[in-house]
Amino acid sequence: MGKSLKGKELGRGITQRSDGRYCARAVVNGIKITLYDTKLSQLRKDFEKEKAECLTGIKGSMVDITLNQWFDKFAEDYKKHNIKSQSYSTIKNNYLPYRNTIGEKKISDITSVNIMEVHNARIKEGIKPDTIRKSFSVVKELFESAMSNRIITFDPTIGIKIPKSKTNPKRRTFTLDEQKLFMDYVHQFSEFYEDLYVFLLNTGLRIGEAGALKWSDINFEENCVLVNKTLLYYEKELDELDSKGNPKKKRTLEISDTTKTPNGMRTVYFSSEISAILKNQRKRQLELRMKCGEKWRGTGEFENLVFTTSVGSPVGRYIAERDMKRICKMINQFEDSEFESASPHTFRRTYATRCFEADMQPKVVQALLGHANLAETMDIYTTVMEQKKMEEVKKKSVLQL
Repeated sequence: MGKSLKGKELGRGITQRSDGRYCARAVVNGIKITLYDTKLSQLRKDFEKEKAECLTGIKGSMVDITLNQWFDKFAEDYKKHNIKSQSYSTIKNNYLPYRNTIGEKKISDITSVNIMEVHNARIKEGIKPDTIRKSFSVVKELFESAMSNRIITFDPTIGIKIPKSKTNPKRRTFTLDEQKLFMDYVHQFSEFYEDLYVFLLNTGLRIGEAGALKWSDINFEENCVLVNKTLLYYEKELDELDSKGNPKKKRTLEISDTTKTPNGMRTVYFSSEISAILKNQRKRQLELRMKCGEKWRGTGEFENLVFTTSVGSPVGRYIAERDMKRICKMINQFEDSEFESASPHTFRRTYATRCFEADMQPKVVQALLGHANLAETMDIYTTVMEQKKMEEVKKKSVLQL
């Protein structure tokens, strides 16, 4: 019988440590049990449950489970039905560095050193710290769940830190001159996607939100659009395996019935000029659909999308990004200038910048953009204010000369 620090009998296998915590130890069916708790009643309850699982074989079935096996179970039982397809695919991709290195080790045998070896190898390969951190967040959650399910008694991810990137990535925003130049080239060389780009510049929608818009979301009487869906890219696993033995993947599109954040569900108003552009887009789309006939791809969940390719396919991020890079390349070629490459998100940041330049309040801009928190909006606001300060200082210097 174990005893407390005051000499009171606690029961078989239970003792009290010098730091005041209670400890329960036992070996059942060859499986070691070690539990700690500051509350004796909770420890006894957990101890009995643990012993029962060992006796029935439930605990034993998990003793030799590998990290890969636990990830597959964790992903299927905990994640798959609670997150978007794109997020589920991202989690599986972020786990790959561990699957291919320490994944076949028993989860109970993995140490902090094993995990750090994976990180150090990736750093030597030139992988960015932010990328390593995203992968590590998946494994950290994996071990935390293993702890809560009593598969392991120690979490090897505790104390592991990933160094932060020394520089923050610069986010592209068009100046007024750049905006005009870019849209001039779009008008000349990318007329098909011009309506989309003008719409993005004047509404601040994410490319995924614009790509998921249907004509039923447009209210021409009120000149507004209801944003309530997102066009998602995710990688679908195929039955075939690649040269490394991993499932081959195919990039797939689907429309999610939610936006990126809860705040993303919003109504955005637009001008009469944008209304005219949308009506023209609708007319042109109907003509294309008649021309394509049965070859029109806008069917099923992609029926009646506002923005499509010439054959009715959804316009996702990669299609728009490829076209924008082509335009930027043409500008550099014909203007003999260094025009920085842009992405669809550039339109969103440019819209926010124009709003702040027009002295809109940050909370209003946050609502228009559907940002989850004000900090995201203030990041753009701060950049605009710094630019304004620089311009004001230059004006003052000129006046004093």
